[in-house]
Amino acid sequence: MYLSTNGVKSHIKSVENFDKVGFDWDKIQVMFPAEVDTIPIAPEYEIANW
Repeated sequence: MYLSTNGVKSHIKSVENFDKVGFDWDKIQVMFPAEVDTIPIAPEYEIANW
């Protein structure tokens, strides 16, 4: 699963991270792998443990 913003994609490493930042499951868009492959990859990020 990826977050796609500003023309790049960021890998969401786990369901826990997805939920931790408050993303909405209803906003997930299913794409073909070939479509996903055309989006550049953003630098890695870490979810803070607050």
